[in-house]
Amino acid sequence: MSEKTFLFQVNVTRDCDLRCTHCYISSDKKAASAFMSEQEFKETMFKIADYMDIDWNTVKKYDAVEIHVIGGEPSMMGVPFFENTMPEINERFSRVNQDVILSIVTNLLQKRAVTVAKMFDHITTSYEVDSRFTKQKQEDRWMSNCKELISEGHKLNVNTAMTKGILAKGAPAMLEFYQDLGFKHIHFGFFIPSGDGLINAVDVFPPFEDTTKFLIEATEWYLKRRMIDVALYVNPIESMIDSIFRNQAIEDIICPIISGSLDIDASGDTASCLELGGEVNSRNNGNVFSSDIKTILNSRGHIQEVSNAIRPKPHCMGCDELTTCSSACGVLHNYWNGKGECPGFRGFIKYIRNKVENEGLKPKSEILKLEATKGGRC
Repeated sequence: MSEKTFLFQVNVTRDCDLRCTHCYISSDKKAASAFMSEQEFKETMFKIADYMDIDWNTVKKYDAVEIHVIGGEPSMMGVPFFENTMPEINERFSRVNQDVILSIVTNLLQKRAVTVAKMFDHITTSYEVDSRFTKQKQEDRWMSNCKELISEGHKLNVNTAMTKGILAKGAPAMLEFYQDLGFKHIHFGFFIPSGDGLINAVDVFPPFEDTTKFLIEATEWYLKRRMIDVALYVNPIESMIDSIFRNQAIEDIICPIISGSLDIDASGDTASCLELGGEVNSRNNGNVFSSDIKTILNSRGHIQEVSNAIRPKPHCMGCDELTTCSSACGVLHNYWNGKGECPGFRGFIKYIRNKVENEGLKPKSEILKLEATKGGRC
């Protein structure tokens, strides 16, 4: 994401046709979920656009907005839901001055999900070993649907929570699996113990040290291939290289509340923390159906949560990598005793820092820019 990007998650429903054991949304929340009406969905998206207009016309804090249409499983709303709403939504966002990344996050289990996904320019799906699919035919269907979208030229990204199952599989095996399917944009996310993931933590929550080891193995695999296939991006590796090269905090690790984020439930209720919105009776900072985005972001609850996220955690005080990770995820800090590897994954940061500062590793964007400059001179 851009340095100045606001991230919205619009949960058209929390319900889902899967019950992944690592999911940050609780099964109780899914079962009790509301479903946005077509009018509520359009109203929510229009209010996001209105807020970006206000920002552009006043403080110009953000140069981009990223909106995830997510759940649960958003395609459970049905194909007509999106056919009837997306044309107006796309037209409204075409008039927003900031860069707009409007994406759907879908499990791609059903054919209806493929049909809905094709209405979006950006598509993200997920895969986790052991904790996502309960039957082989589900996984086979997912792979077939991924291949269909990729073969037709759609931008399909894969996001994987680094669970115990993923770490046991190993970084090289996972990356080669994705490469064989045709993925070019691969993102490994940090497992967050919330919702069903917290209930099943003993089976899915890996030690921080193991996550760092996995990321270092993924880095070694990626660095051998990233300039052979310039379309290939693996994060948070590439983003970490860029972050350290430019001496900026890395958005793939820091709490998104710091840069700007809002989770919008199907009921219209909002939460600052994208993960905690998946809990039953989660804190509500305002309802988007009865209020505008600016009012919600100026609420006492939201301001307090931003302040808490910005404030360094006690164990992080004095750490020389605090600027890079900004104490990372506050939820993860609840499960750290201050010893060994940390929730900011300092060992991974140090590994990449050595590559950049001592071995001359540069971000892919910088390498491609230099090559283009040389080509122009010729």
